[in-house]
Amino acid sequence: MGGEAISASTARHEQIRLAQAAAAQAEASSAAETHPEAGDDHARPAGPPAFCRARAERNFHAQMREQSVLHSVGRLIHDKAPSVDHALRALATFGESHVPRTHAGASHTYRNEAEARDAFRRQAAAFADPQRWNGLSGPENADFQLFDACGIQSHAHRFTEGDFLRVELPGGAPYAWVRVESVRVSADRIEVRVRPSYDPTRNPVDPRETAHFFDARATNTFVLERRGTTVRATVDGRDEYPNTHGQTDSGLEAVSNRGVTLGARAGNIDLPVVGHIPNAQQHQWDVFTSNVIAQGGSR
Repeated sequence: MGGEAISASTARHEQIRLAQAAAAQAEASSAAETHPEAGDDHARPAGPPAFCRARAERNFHAQMREQSVLHSVGRLIHDKAPSVDHALRALATFGESHVPRTHAGASHTYRNEAEARDAFRRQAAAFADPQRWNGLSGPENADFQLFDACGIQSHAHRFTEGDFLRVELPGGAPYAWVRVESVRVSADRIEVRVRPSYDPTRNPVDPRETAHFFDARATNTFVLERRGTTVRATVDGRDEYPNTHGQTDSGLEAVSNRGVTLGARAGNIDLPVVGHIPNAQQHQWDVFTSNVIAQGGSR
């Protein structure tokens, strides 16, 4: 790098020297024209040519200084960008240790198994239909949109392994993407498990980048189950590590993901008089599971 800087500096000095020599030669010619031998009645006035040469020389020096500054700034950005990105990632991961597990659930016990089976049928119709998840989520929470395995928006009324869900968080955060990893259905139980994923609509698709504020270790498992006269809906989040390491485009995105994670977990405390204050993530799934159970009606 040192040799390149010296060569560039030498070239700039040579350009300045040549420009000065040309200016001096032009000025001498102008002087000869402006001060002719005595007796010449057609002498031309001096002024504009010299002024234009001086302005051109000033512009030349200014351009050289500007190029030098731009070159230095460019090298600084090139050399320091990895360090800045590393510093942002370090900031995003500061204090990251304990990863709490998310659990939400709601249930209802019916008078007999016949009532419970009827309720489960109605609840399952809503729970298993991705087109109804926005209504189950509640207006203040996230919106969900189903995409098929090719990344094309889907209006299907059931989940298929390999499908994608685009999650639109409240507050204008970037879309979060998850992929349906498994679907298990039996007479009295439905289970859907999703995992943070890449964005299938991006062009070109990059499976190495996780488009979610959690990294790809995290899972959410949604279960609706009837046992005897009781129907229960649950959501379990596991390994919910912030996406702050190698699965993001930049350190700035890592900081953003950490911020979304902290915001989602803020709260979830018990206060005197006020009582329990859930965090945003807990509230999301508390509302969801309660609304699923409500589809069965109360008897």
